Amino acid sequence: MAINHADVSKLLVVVKGDKQIENVLDKINKFQINFGRWSEMLAFCITHMDQVPWPKEYLENVIEEETDTKPSLIFTDKDKSGDLLLDEVLLLCGEKKKLKVTERNFSTVFTLKDDSAKMEKLISREVVRFEEFVKQWDKQRKGFNMESDQALLFEFYSFMQSEMKIVLEQFATQNGLKLIHGTDNYGMEDGYMINLSNQLKATLKGV
Repeated sequence: MAINHADVSKLLVVVKGDKQIENVLDKINKFQINFGRWSEMLAFCITHMDQVPWPKEYLENVIEEETDTKPSLIFTDKDKSGDLLLDEVLLLCGEKKKLKVTERNFSTVFTLKDDSAKMEKLISREVVRFEEFVKQWDKQRKGFNMESDQALLFEFYSFMQSEMKIVLEQFATQNGLKLIHGTDNYGMEDGYMINLSNQLKATLKGV
């Protein structure tokens, strides 16, 4: 996950300005809720301000009144230069923090919707099956002689790499994950697949 790559000072979310201010507020609320205990790390860049009928101060007041929060906000329109926008983004960035997401703390960091919680359980079930298969092979492996052990280990590893691809393909098919770039669900669906893939790889590395 990209968030693990380096220390982070802010997570910038771009939200398109909408004539209906409720739509903007809804998007901001969803990010704040989904990021759970990391919501204070979020900053929002509201675009297309030249196309909305409400001033930025109004949005700031509405957010504070309805959510009891004051998230970091910057606003931009077609006339604002890139350099000025970059300066405003940098001003939002404070002390860097180390944000680490693993399969162990994922559900405690992020607030999951019902569908997401269900998918996490399905992912865990697939991982347990994979782990059990690896454990059974490891028990049988102890009866092999040392000369053949390395060759068998290589063959088993190659076999499990192929099995892992099959598990991922079946998981996507059985759970209706389309994985089509540009669709609303792509980011979430891709996240499920990456989560499952990483856990399967971690299991295989233990061999």
